[in-house]
Amino acid sequence: MQMPSLPSVHSPVGWQQAPSVGVQRVSPQLVPAPPKLPPATFTQWLAVHMAQVYAPEIRVNALAPGFFLTEQNRFLLTDEATGELTPRGRTILEHTPMGRFGSPEDLIGSVLWLLSPASAFVTGVVLPIDGGFSAFSGV
Repeated sequence: MQMPSLPSVHSPVGWQQAPSVGVQRVSPQLVPAPPKLPPATFTQWLAVHMAQVYAPEIRVNALAPGFFLTEQNRFLLTDEATGELTPRGRTILEHTPMGRFGSPEDLIGSVLWLLSPASAFVTGVVLPIDGGFSAFSGV
């Protein structure tokens, strides 16, 4: 029986790319995960731990949404009176190749993919849903 993965979601403030150089594989049975690991590192550790200790069919993945315009941050990114972008909102969009904020609907396809058999061999990844923000180098 195929076991679905349960994606977790992390904000752009709390997510950072795990370093790809110098990473060593450590037995999860010998070293418990520190509670303050960056989400990418914790996702990788938990994927290995769950597959090796409980069942190889268990998948652990995470979504890393970029900047989404929500009630919580609306007036940090747009002016309350005019609806125009604030300087922070403009800076974010200037560094987002797709040129817009995300919407909740932008997450649906990725969640459905991670829950489907199409991603049966995917585990330990953090999937950025950020309009290219994390890939942008400023050039």
